Amino acid sequence: MKNKKIFTLSVLVSIFLMTFIPINVKAKSQDTNITFWYTENDSEKPGVLALIDQFNTENPDINVEALQKGFFDARALYTNAFIAANEPEVFRAARDWVPEFAVAGMIAPLTAEYTTEDLNDFLPSAIRLVSYPDSDGVNQIWGFPHLIDTPGLMYNKEIMNNAGIDVSALNINTSWTWDEFIGNASLVVDNTAAYGYTIAGMFFGAQAIFFGRGARLFNDGILDINHIAINSTESRSALTFLKNMIEVEQITPVWEEMGWETINVLFADDGEVAMIQQGPWELKNFLDNSPEFNPTVDGAKPYASADNLGIMQLPHDEFGNQGAPLGGHAYVLSAFASGDEYDAAVKLAKFLSGEDAMAAGAIDYYHVPGRESVMERSDVKASAGYEYVLGFKKNVDKAYQVPVDHRWARIEQEFADNIDEYLADDISLDECIAQTISIWKEILGQDVVDVTTTTETDGTQPSTTTKPPQTELTEETPGYSFTLIFLSFPVLIWIVKKLRT
Repeated sequence: MKNKKIFTLSVLVSIFLMTFIPINVKAKSQDTNITFWYTENDSEKPGVLALIDQFNTENPDINVEALQKGFFDARALYTNAFIAANEPEVFRAARDWVPEFAVAGMIAPLTAEYTTEDLNDFLPSAIRLVSYPDSDGVNQIWGFPHLIDTPGLMYNKEIMNNAGIDVSALNINTSWTWDEFIGNASLVVDNTAAYGYTIAGMFFGAQAIFFGRGARLFNDGILDINHIAINSTESRSALTFLKNMIEVEQITPVWEEMGWETINVLFADDGEVAMIQQGPWELKNFLDNSPEFNPTVDGAKPYASADNLGIMQLPHDEFGNQGAPLGGHAYVLSAFASGDEYDAAVKLAKFLSGEDAMAAGAIDYYHVPGRESVMERSDVKASAGYEYVLGFKKNVDKAYQVPVDHRWARIEQEFADNIDEYLADDISLDECIAQTISIWKEILGQDVVDVTTTTETDGTQPSTTTKPPQTELTEETPGYSFTLIFLSFPVLIWIVKKLRT
C-alpha cells in the first residue's frame, strides 16, 4: 500500500510540474520565424529565392519568408507596415530611403554588428550610403550593403550600324562628349526609322544629363535654403538641354512622362530607340526576353543575339565628369526586431551581403557588388557576364555622389515631378524652378515628421497612432505568471496530505 501511495504521489507531482511550472514559450527546438522583403524584379527573383532556400537549409532553426515588393511601391509599403506594427524584420532598401528611415526611428543601427573585415571589404561609397547620425548626433551604419549601381548607356548595335556609326570602335571604356552624343543620336534619326535615345523621367533617368552638364541641386551638397542651386546658369542650361533633346534635336520620342517599362519596351522589344540609359537591374531581363537580343524568344529579329547589346559609359563634360547619381541597395533591420528575431535578422542580412551571395548576383545578374573582394574572385572574372559587370563598375566609379540626407528622397521626388511637367510642356522653365524652390523651402523648414505616429486617413487630416511595443518572449521568459505558480502550491500540499492519510 505504501508503494502504491508513493507511486500515486509521484504521478500527481509530475502532472503538477508539467502543468504549472513555467515552460519556455520559445524553446531552442522551435524555429525563429522572420520576414524578408526584397525589391528585385521578376528576372532577378529566382536568384533571391535560391539564396533564401540556401539560408533556410543552412540554418534549420530559422525560417525566412521572402516576399517580393515592387520597387516603386516598396518605400510607402514599408512605412505603412511599420505604422501597423507589421513590418518585416529585414528589408532591402534603396540608398535614399536609409537615412529617412533612420531619422524616423524605423530601422536599427547596425554599427556594432560590423566586423573589421566588413569595414575593410565593403566599398567606401557603399558604406557612405548607409551611414548617418542617430538622434544623439553619433554617426551610425544603418544597413549591410548589397550592391551599388548607376545607369550606363546601352545601345542596339544593329541600329547603330545602320545609322553609319562604327560600333567596332565602341566598348565599355568609351564615353562621348555631349556634342558627340547628340551628333550620333541625330545620325540614328536621320538614317533609320528609330529614335536615337530616350529617357524615363527626371527621377533617375535624366539626372545623368542634369548632373553631367555641371548642374547641381544644392551648392557644395549642403541642404539648406541658402544653398539652393537650381536657378543657377548651369542648372538652367542643363534643363534647357533636356528640353531641346525632345523639341529641337528631336532625338527622343515626344515626352509623355514615360516610365521605366515604356522605355524598356521601346528599346528591347520594339527596337524603336538605339540608345537607352538603363542599369544592371534590367540587363538579365533584356538578355533573356528581348527579341532584339535573344534569338530564342518569340518574334526574335534576324540579327538578335546577346552580342547585339552594347554598353558604354555615359557622356562627359569638358572636364571628363559624368553625372549619373550613385545608387545602391542595402539590407536594413526593423527597429523593433529583438531577441531571437533580431539575431536571425542580422544573420540573414550578413548572409545576403556576404561575399558568396554577392558573387552569385554578379555572375547571374550582372550586379556590381558592394565588396571589393568580389570583383577579384576568379569565378566572377571567368563568368560570361563579367564584361557587363566591369562596364557598369566603370560607370559607378565615375558616378556623382548625391548627398546622404533624410530629406533627399522628398527633395528629389518633388524636383522630378516638376521636371516631368516642364518636359511635357505643361509649365515653363521659370515655373518649374519657382515651384521646386517653393516646395523645397517647405521641406527644409520642416521639423522631422515621425512616420511612426502619423498616417494619412483621408488625404488631408492626419491621425495619431501608436506602434505597440513588440515584447520578445525568449527561452528565459516564463510562459505562466509566477502568481499562478504561487497560487498553485496549496494544491500540491493538499495532494501530499491526502496521500499520507
